Amino acid sequence: MKEHPLCVLIIPSLASGQLRASLEQEAQNHGWSYVAAGRSLDDDVISPQTLIVSESVSAFKAFPAHCVTIIHTDPDSVVELLWQMDPVERRYLVGRASIFLAEAEALAREGAKVVRNPVNLDLGAPFRPISLHKAPSDHPMGVLGMFDELPCRPGCVTSWPPTLFRYTSAPTDATGAVGDIELVGPPRALVFGPYIHLPTGPWHLALDIHIEVEDTPISLTMEWGDHFDSPACPVRFKNSGLYRLDFSANLDASRPAELRISIPSASLHGRLRILGATVSYIDSSNFDISN
Repeated sequence: MKEHPLCVLIIPSLASGQLRASLEQEAQNHGWSYVAAGRSLDDDVISPQTLIVSESVSAFKAFPAHCVTIIHTDPDSVVELLWQMDPVERRYLVGRASIFLAEAEALAREGAKVVRNPVNLDLGAPFRPISLHKAPSDHPMGVLGMFDELPCRPGCVTSWPPTLFRYTSAPTDATGAVGDIELVGPPRALVFGPYIHLPTGPWHLALDIHIEVEDTPISLTMEWGDHFDSPACPVRFKNSGLYRLDFSANLDASRPAELRISIPSASLHGRLRILGATVSYIDSSNFDISN
């Protein structure tokens, strides 16, 4: 049986720099080659006594998944790292962070070993356990909880606040909370996003809203699923009040997921407020695509 090098996938986080330096030093201490890979490598030109480290899943396409160890820290730390590199509105970084996490989750499904928040990272012989220090995030978000465990398991539930979504026009109060969306006006999109890559498989979305209706019912079009291809679902509201709306979709980790709410015809009244949502990974044996 062909011997393969030792491959380490580092999910980018606040601890990435320290981890890369420690791995390179350990390789040098044992006379191993060290390769920091940014793209796929040819298995035939890599010595078995090589430690390959990358933040890209594509670097390991030539190697069996069981040769790869995934170093998995807190998902929020990925967002924090991206924010420090590019300090823009944080919610837009969550989608970027989810790409790294979704790719790692897919590799874990194929058989890669996952090491979660290591204090002493043990890669096996001939390396000694490497001591690491967890770099805490000062601004935890919690919206990427579906990646707390790799691979994601049925029953995983994550809450999404209303501020995670995007709006064509929605005032905020002094605390930054999303306010009422005026429905008066022409047909248009009202809510969209959050464009987060979720693990491949069936996902349920429970959306909590408050809607104000006056004399005539209000019809909205809602979509949940693949950002590029999700079925439209018309929803009609006859009375004001709190509503929980349930949607299901089979998602692909390579494409972002989106909730989109539109008003399909002009309206002379009404207000909508998004209160939050929860997403949950469904057991595929119980999956129902109907909304």
